[in-house]
Amino acid sequence: MEVAIIPSGGQSKSARRRARRRSAAGKKVVVVQSGNQPGRRRRNRRRNRGPRTTGGGKREYTYLDTLVNPDQVTGVKIPDIIAFPTGTFQLTADGYITNAAGGDSAAIMVLPLIGDNATVWPIKLLSGAAHALTTVANTNWNSRAAVSALYGAYRPVSMVCELEFVGNSSTDAGTLWGTLVPSSGAYAVPADVATAQNYPGTEEMPLRNGIRILWKPEDNTNFEFVNSTGGAALYPYLVVGVTGVATANLATNWVRYHICANFEATALVDTVNIAHTEPSPFSMDQVRSAFEWAAQVGNNIFTLYQNAGPYVAAGASIAGAMGYQVPGFLRGGGGRNRRRIRN
Repeated sequence: MEVAIIPSGGQSKSARRRARRRSAAGKKVVVVQSGNQPGRRRRNRRRNRGPRTTGGGKREYTYLDTLVNPDQVTGVKIPDIIAFPTGTFQLTADGYITNAAGGDSAAIMVLPLIGDNATVWPIKLLSGAAHALTTVANTNWNSRAAVSALYGAYRPVSMVCELEFVGNSSTDAGTLWGTLVPSSGAYAVPADVATAQNYPGTEEMPLRNGIRILWKPEDNTNFEFVNSTGGAALYPYLVVGVTGVATANLATNWVRYHICANFEATALVDTVNIAHTEPSPFSMDQVRSAFEWAAQVGNNIFTLYQNAGPYVAAGASIAGAMGYQVPGFLRGGGGRNRRRIRN
């Protein structure tokens, strides 16, 4: 009688079928233990593990995670050496950029600062006639006073600014543009749209698509703490705007802005547990990966929506232009497909 040796661990379907056929043919089947199968299963389990988590099962986010997704990844600290316990907080601002001067352009300038409500303002609204840009309003975070009372010094961790078209979809002509401007110390307001669009790394996109721009650190000086009651530290800043919009439309709430910024700070008081008890992380690998991402031009500017309608060629489908696979019976072109549509 012929003997077939079958390993006991990790048998494939075909191996099990062969064993059954040999058994049915009168062959004696001997099952032996294979030493390498359990190891392969253990390696597969390690390969399929999810993201690293803390002891409580919480996702352990890194510095790069919050740079690329500031509004979703909060509570992250800059992973460098600091001897004092720190806390984190997030500030947001929402509103509309408008132009009441009869022009077709407006913009917003966002600094990763707290400001002093006197000479330093984190948010500047810009507009003017004939493509000119002048400061029409200085705005601060709604929680500025509370932050200054709780924290002595702070530093920016991550920030994002979005512009979204919220007007009538039948009159959505216009162009959104924006960039991250390297720090200059003066935070100069661009004189006009042409000047702003000439900044390095400026991107443009249709108004209907919206725009999302991420802030990036420029160098290690951006990791220094500054006084929470004021001070104009040297940080890169965002300039985002719109041009080519009908004057009557831009005079109303036609373009909405949303800003979200995360900060790390040293606490002045400890009555509301604002200083985190866990130590701040120290990881040069995190710093290196963050700066490798920051060094790439144009990877921090995105559209909010992928609207394919205006760009669809005659005879094509919107779904196909947006990258979706259209089922055959919807594409037509064959007798069988046409019959399925009629039925």
